[in-house]
Amino acid sequence: CPSIDIRSGLVRLGGETGQGEKETILHDLQARVALAPRVLDGRIMPLTAIVNASVASNYFSKAIVKASLSEDKSSWKAEGKITKFAYSQRFASQLPKRFQQYLVHAAGFSGELDGDFVAGSDKGKLTYAAKASIADGRLMHPQVPYPLESLSGMVFCTNGLLQLRNVKAASGQTSVAFECDMNGFAMGSPITASITVRDLSLDQRLYQALPATLQDAWQKLGVSGIVDAEASIVFDGNRWTPRVKVRAKNAGLEPEFFPYPVRNISGDFVYENDSIVAPAL
Repeated sequence: CPSIDIRSGLVRLGGETGQGEKETILHDLQARVALAPRVLDGRIMPLTAIVNASVASNYFSKAIVKASLSEDKSSWKAEGKITKFAYSQRFASQLPKRFQQYLVHAAGFSGELDGDFVAGSDKGKLTYAAKASIADGRLMHPQVPYPLESLSGMVFCTNGLLQLRNVKAASGQTSVAFECDMNGFAMGSPITASITVRDLSLDQRLYQALPATLQDAWQKLGVSGIVDAEASIVFDGNRWTPRVKVRAKNAGLEPEFFPYPVRNISGDFVYENDSIVAPAL
């Protein structure tokens, strides 16, 4: 079958020539476009175009894609992988607006990813699945009180379900482990998450990141010190339902209802249903 070959190509995306800050440059493009065999097991098959391509970029080491497209364009399939993809907020800002809306949950994140994907569409019905490993990540999010470094883990995305698994990070002496399921990409999508924190300092940065109900309890109790914490969080699209278990290791209290400060506290506090209980201090 005849084919079209590209041995060394370059593509500039995202801006007019000369506007380098708005451009993503794809280089070392190699591709072959050919037609699939028309006869398979004695049957005449629909005309299908096959594309095999690879390309590099200033944002990733290499991307490889294999795709097919039916003659009437009613169906297509694609699969591929990408290596050493340096994701950053600068990269996200260069994407078209219709793609940026799917990255709202990645605000403040940067890191290196290796991943692969499969996707397809048949008569307008899109299906897809992708996974990626994260290494050397960093998160500076307005709702996270501390910058998180050395972030690693796995990301899975299947037909609108985004899952984070075995995510680990650190901030100074504090270590964090995190898992999450998000049913959708937009803000306000349902979320189920669990988080474990070790050696967390109870300071003003943490206080400012807490919900108003927890801030009120914090002020009434006058908490300080270092704790471990485990939390499960469910958001159904309308209401947050958190459950937080805090294990005091060397904590202190200066409660409004008690005339003396309390030091060297150890034991568990549980926050649930807008109340705090301490079953084993």
